[in-house]
Amino acid sequence: MQEDSSDQEEFIEEVVAKLPVAAELYAAPDFPDTALIVLAYRLKRDIRSQALECQGDHYYLTIESSRDACSPKMATSVAGTRKQTLQLLHVSNGFY
Repeated sequence: MQEDSSDQEEFIEEVVAKLPVAAELYAAPDFPDTALIVLAYRLKRDIRSQALECQGDHYYLTIESSRDACSPKMATSVAGTRKQTLQLLHVSNGFY
């Protein structure tokens, strides 16, 4: 499913505004390259691609809601496009 450019731009702005500066951030291997490049540039950091891990405390960029892949309340959606195809998840085991 293709995101239109305005949805993708809104998603990027939302991620930049909501992501804590020191937070660990990863991306799904199939997260769109253009969005990943723009986010890496805007956040001034490298973003590693990896499969979703349900342990730890980190943020994860995905192309669909992967929150169901982790136990309930371990992954919550922080930002997403209207079509919910691009999402930023916060994975947390309750340790802050």
